[in-house]
Amino acid sequence: MNRKTAGVVLVVAFSLLSVVQAQEKNEGQLTFKSKTELVVVPVLVRDKNGAPIKDLKQEDFTLLENGTERKIAFFEDVQTNTERMKLPEAEPGSYTNVIQGQNGSKRVTILVLDVLNTPIMDQNYARQQLLKYLSESLDATEPTAFFILNRDGLRLITDFTNDPKVLIAAINKMKERQEKLVEDAAATQRDIDTLERMAANQPELAGIIRNMQAMTQDYTSNVQRASIVTTLQAMQQLALYSKGIPGRKALVWATGGFPFQLAKTGDFPFEMTDKVDATNRGARDSYADVAPLYISTWNALTDANVAIYAVDVRGLMPTASMRVDQVGSVGSKAIRAQQNSSVDWDQLQSHDTLRAFSDATGGKAFLNNNDLTKGFREAAKDSEDYYLVSYYLDREAKPGWHKLSVRVKREGMHVRARTGFYVAKPGEEKQIAELDTYTALRSPINYTEIPLVFRWSDQAAGKEKGRRKVQYEVDLPANAVIIDDTDKNRMVVQFLALVRDKEGKEVGHPESRKLDMFLTPESLSQVRENGITYRNVIELPPGDYNVRFVIRDVMSGRMGSVSAPIVVEKL
Repeated sequence: MNRKTAGVVLVVAFSLLSVVQAQEKNEGQLTFKSKTELVVVPVLVRDKNGAPIKDLKQEDFTLLENGTERKIAFFEDVQTNTERMKLPEAEPGSYTNVIQGQNGSKRVTILVLDVLNTPIMDQNYARQQLLKYLSESLDATEPTAFFILNRDGLRLITDFTNDPKVLIAAINKMKERQEKLVEDAAATQRDIDTLERMAANQPELAGIIRNMQAMTQDYTSNVQRASIVTTLQAMQQLALYSKGIPGRKALVWATGGFPFQLAKTGDFPFEMTDKVDATNRGARDSYADVAPLYISTWNALTDANVAIYAVDVRGLMPTASMRVDQVGSVGSKAIRAQQNSSVDWDQLQSHDTLRAFSDATGGKAFLNNNDLTKGFREAAKDSEDYYLVSYYLDREAKPGWHKLSVRVKREGMHVRARTGFYVAKPGEEKQIAELDTYTALRSPINYTEIPLVFRWSDQAAGKEKGRRKVQYEVDLPANAVIIDDTDKNRMVVQFLALVRDKEGKEVGHPESRKLDMFLTPESLSQVRENGITYRNVIELPPGDYNVRFVIRDVMSGRMGSVSAPIVVEKL
């Protein structure tokens, strides 16, 4: 981008921060804080044969929130295109999350192969089915990204800015290590059941067995909790990775299940409770502390218009009764049925969770089917034609889950849309914001909702012996952040940076600065015309590093991020 000489400097409370004319003039106007929030709902309308209905008008739709009809404020008949997006050519030492070719709604597909929650024997089959889909069905121009989810989190294989054809080569070359998976928790539960029977039959060993049982349960709970957190963080990261792209996005989640077995106590897909579902395995399995991350993830998915298509890569699975018929003697039948009871319960719970995540986001779950490519194809095709209906949320909307329902005033139409959204409680915002920034700083992919350009500028001797000051600056366009015109043109922006060494280890704690200021009319005019540049320094000893930089608009919660490598020169 062309740079201009600064025309105005806004002095703030901490050093090395300025606001200048930093980017090309943006045609869009600055975003101002609104007292109402627009709820945007993508809607798929199909006939009995699954073909899209393309001639509907706004008056054909009825939108309900918690059973009450809402006035549709905006309506759009969306016809997507498969124009490939790409990153602009950056200047040396510059890094950006800006994506070119975003005009119009894109048919964007995100493929995730989940080896974290998938049995080892099913991982190869999932790869084979993905290769079949990519070879036979993928539109060569369609923006498609491919990720692996393992115990370390997300790993980007190919971005949607690349040629989709490279996906096949990437999967063929992929040498993903075999995981000891969280699905082993089901097998561990069978061990717990066995210990309980032993304790009942051998009272003299009851104490030892109880200790073994407690250790096994603690291990199972900790592993399952780690899987839940890692999976939810990945979903949030993928939502914010694609949020800057307009329109509906299809997230194809090829998985062997998800151990998120929380009680369904209302309209919210899985509400936080003090205990797990009807299995009631004890207080140690309470995952209520995961609630803020779950809510934050759910908000990210709905705000980004991401529809989840959960594809169970285990395919057609037998039930316990079917397995019992395959066992020889009567005695072994009873034992096998008892051992498989927890497996079948986990299977049912897993399917409920996958179905809930898919239905609530307007996607679809593909379960008990050996033709996995069908799910992959349908997910990509769903985003070809759809409608966007929007309405304004009441200013006094109550916290909690708000149920959505969309109806079409025609007979025989099949309508699919996300089933709701969550309004945070007054005490939840701060905790959710902290989780959001923590996840953003450790995400392996860029967030795109706030476009930015990051550049290294200079290095100089540091204040501490053996360290150097590394200077950097970040450019934001004119419409990047909210300015509250009802509160003296107030602007609140948080800048965060996390440094890692060449081994990926975090160096020190994340640095955070908050710009909270009231713009004068003159400053407001300059920011409106030319945007903002943030300047700061990081002090580091010589070596190779990677810096993760995040900007967060505090008023809206929107974020943008980039990762930038740097070699700190020797003194």
